[in-house]
Amino acid sequence: MRGGVGMKGWMAALGVTCAWTSPGLVLVAIVLALLDLTVVAQRWATLQPSPPVPVGTVAVTVAAEGCSPTLTPELRDMVGCD
Repeated sequence: MRGGVGMKGWMAALGVTCAWTSPGLVLVAIVLALLDLTVVAQRWATLQPSPPVPVGTVAVTVAAEGCSPTLTPELRDMVGCD
């Protein structure tokens, strides 16, 4: 009979311990969630690209140095062959 009373005592002590531990664990979970949110906010702020700077187009022209604009017949026959 004494074992049953002792078991009830252990169960009561366990219940009290869990009642005190649960709010502490909830507080730890909230702190960790806030830390996660701050890290995500920091990464999100650094990964956002800045708007592109408008740049004017530059036309590049290459002077023809005696190159013919057409392909030779030998090369024209090879077009499309790999």
